[in-house]
Amino acid sequence: MVKDVIFGLEISKLVLALGVMGYAAYSDLKTREIEPKLWLTGIIGAALTLIELYLVSGLSVALFKLLLLELVFSLIIFPFLYVSYKMAMLGGADMLAYLFLSLTVPWYPLFLGLRAITPVPILTLLHATILAILIALVRLISNLLNPEFRKFLKENKIGLLGTLHYGLSGKVMKAKEYLRTDFWYLIHEIENGIVKKELRKRVSIDEEPEDHRKAVKNSIEKGIIREDQYLMVTYATPFLVYMTLGFLATLVIGDYWVRALFE
Repeated sequence: MVKDVIFGLEISKLVLALGVMGYAAYSDLKTREIEPKLWLTGIIGAALTLIELYLVSGLSVALFKLLLLELVFSLIIFPFLYVSYKMAMLGGADMLAYLFLSLTVPWYPLFLGLRAITPVPILTLLHATILAILIALVRLISNLLNPEFRKFLKENKIGLLGTLHYGLSGKVMKAKEYLRTDFWYLIHEIENGIVKKELRKRVSIDEEPEDHRKAVKNSIEKGIIREDQYLMVTYATPFLVYMTLGFLATLVIGDYWVRALFE
């Protein structure tokens, strides 16, 4: 009877986590806006988690201690993510998504077997980071094969380190094409609403693509840049999308590869 209740709790938590993460990732990708109240569902997840912990404690003290330890380790990481958020290195939604997972699915679902002993939120973050790196490498290869990208680098006298940096994070696009985009950001310096030739190292998550498009349009009208002139831009895929995919990867493959590294 107790095991059936635990099974039901885990199914409920998993459905909640998949639904919330999927909806959040879709909203972030399409509108770059997520209702903060969405993360209040973590309260429901936390309640289900505490009930499950209580029931498990009556079945196995050893398992209870293991699950409690995974919950604690998941939450220990959160302060570091909060600091990253305050330093504008991480989005607020990404930080709250991690907290949501820590409260809702801190350990790998028991009914799926022992595919993972690493806390699910930590493993999700790890998988998300690996996925982001792989996509960046694909982008780099694509850029290096693009003659317009290579021409832009040569004309702007960008060296090896710059080539790697902009190749991993950006791409070149004609000014007139950029005006038709939604969530692409300029890597060029912008001064008094005018696009400069100089490039920046990074784009702040607080910047608005609309302001960048206005600067490009203004620069075209003033004859500072041409419509067919190539600019360096970046899409800046929301990390929450990677986190959702990382969560799915965690459920499918667990942490076998992590454990293999330390065996």
